[in-house]
Amino acid sequence: VQSITMSYALEIAQQRDYTNNPLSYIAHYYNLNGKATYNNFYAKLGYEVLSGGPLGKGEQFWTPLASHHAMNGTADVFRAIPLEGLEDFNLGAGITLWAVDFSADYHHFSSEYGNTVYGQEIDLGAKAHFDKYYTLSVEYAKFKGRTVNGFSDVDQFWLSGRAKFS
Repeated sequence: VQSITMSYALEIAQQRDYTNNPLSYIAHYYNLNGKATYNNFYAKLGYEVLSGGPLGKGEQFWTPLASHHAMNGTADVFRAIPLEGLEDFNLGAGITLWAVDFSADYHHFSSEYGNTVYGQEIDLGAKAHFDKYYTLSVEYAKFKGRTVNGFSDVDQFWLSGRAKFS
């Protein structure tokens, strides 16, 4: 008998000014997500917030060394977090067939402060496994931006390979 497995994660972080910093601020990060898996199929739902503040105050949550490609959509629109912050409501699904992982994700991006809609994104991907040492990935991302809020449309295509030497 096959069963459904469930998993969840909750992440919380806080940043604040240090010692004599002229900018006095506190910024927050929250990430809540859940995933259900049955056989070779999964479905997931998530909500992520990188806090922001009033325009020009510089109170957004900073992630200068982060790779946003894996977190805030494949189109990489949010390499820098907007001053008003970033809310990402996302859902996705995937299946593994013939040693290929297929995935589809949807993101709805808006500001954490001020309720401004930045846009929506659809991400599609396929990753093929060859032996236990090689993978080939194809990803496509379509971001539909709200130009009135400074975000234009983005279409990106990624092709990547990986070799493990171990």
